[in-house]
Amino acid sequence: MRRRLILLCTVFLCLGVQAQKAHDLPTDKKRAVYGNGYYVSPSEYDYTQVVKDITKDCTTKYEQAKALYLWICRNISYDTPSDIRNADQCWTKRKAVCQGYCELFYRMAETLKLKTNLVYGTSKNSEGYREGHSWLSVKTDQGEILMDPTWGSGSVVNGKFRRIKDPLVWFDVDPELFIHTHLPENKKHQHLKELVTEEGFDTLEYVRPEVK
Repeated sequence: MRRRLILLCTVFLCLGVQAQKAHDLPTDKKRAVYGNGYYVSPSEYDYTQVVKDITKDCTTKYEQAKALYLWICRNISYDTPSDIRNADQCWTKRKAVCQGYCELFYRMAETLKLKTNLVYGTSKNSEGYREGHSWLSVKTDQGEILMDPTWGSGSVVNGKFRRIKDPLVWFDVDPELFIHTHLPENKKHQHLKELVTEEGFDTLEYVRPEVK
């Protein structure tokens, strides 16, 4: 059975990763992950071959992280009517809320041994509206970087998801800019010498970073 699943996976990879659906992936049960204040749901799928295809032209950990980020931003939509939060459902349905985006990146990144932390905290939009949110901190050969694949995929306008023009705006964001919109519960994930308090976060103006 496992050989059959792997064969199906290989066939669909020839047609492109985007054409794959969840049942094309071989199985590889993994337990939930806990650590440093984050949680990742258990997974039933083996993302190894899919990730190899996505990152086949990458030569560094930074490029691998970027390739995974872009694939997720371009293929996953924000799940406005439902509540999809884990990697496997995100892969199957091609949509999720922020937790699902982050968990899919985590499960893909672990096949490359990319050390990834889910970061929980509060986000703030251009109108000053605050809500609970999650994003990622990833260790690469260019240092630890901050990214938000949910915001990098697009936004919800009048109840409808609209994909962003350039998802890289929320990839490897300067911590000095990221703190204007993302306040982590764990202060170490600010990556700042002078830490920002919750009260200080309230006074910061919304700043949208520019693509590097």
